[in-house]
Amino acid sequence: MQGFASLVCILQLYILHVGRPYQLTSMYKETILGRDSLFDGSTPKNTQYILTNMEETTRSSCVIFCLIYSSECASILYDEELRSCRLLLTHLSLNLTNVPTHNTPNDQSQYWARLKVCEDGWYPFASHCYFFYETKVTFDEALIFCREKESYLLELQSSLEISWIVDSFLLPVSGVDEQCPEFYSCSMWTGATDFNTTTKFIWTHSDTDMVFPEWGSGQPNNAGGDQHCISLMRDSKANDVSCVLRYQVICERE
Repeated sequence: MQGFASLVCILQLYILHVGRPYQLTSMYKETILGRDSLFDGSTPKNTQYILTNMEETTRSSCVIFCLIYSSECASILYDEELRSCRLLLTHLSLNLTNVPTHNTPNDQSQYWARLKVCEDGWYPFASHCYFFYETKVTFDEALIFCREKESYLLELQSSLEISWIVDSFLLPVSGVDEQCPEFYSCSMWTGATDFNTTTKFIWTHSDTDMVFPEWGSGQPNNAGGDQHCISLMRDSKANDVSCVLRYQVICERE
């Protein structure tokens, strides 16, 4: 116990004063939690984006748990009055919140986000980083684009990851029916193909079987005999499609 207490004391020396970013440094990394008042008082649309709830916790302890003891923590919501701490798997955005982006009487939490968990332009979720490319390209072009970014084309490993991808990138904040009129509208590439097998789809990066996402109604159907790639549709389902079609891209890295 003495070793743990000493560790906490050492870490607290690196925590800056209230109102400035919380910063922990070492010879190996620099990690910062910075406050974004735009999302003060917000709550995540999907409660599964909350990694941990802690009560009767100081803000310093909340910060330490996020930066040191939880590799999946991307941000926190801390309520000074209730002394409650919520560790989040992702950064909040307009697409991911249920409430307007200002304080509400029901939630007075301050929002702090890890600023250097991913490079600029990349979005964190559960210890992975994602890059969204809005331009629609073919499957081969998507593979090349992600490799050039030292990453790989999206591989989906859980229903929660799929929900986050859809909420964050596939669905517009408003006007879904107008902007995505068909069931296959607002789709994006995943990294799965059946090029090397006739019975199942394989992730191109990890060379493992595709388990997620679930198939859409009537899929896979290999319509036209050339549907060897997989798109993720806005209803969170998989659709086998021709690899020469054009969809938006998400690159992923660990």
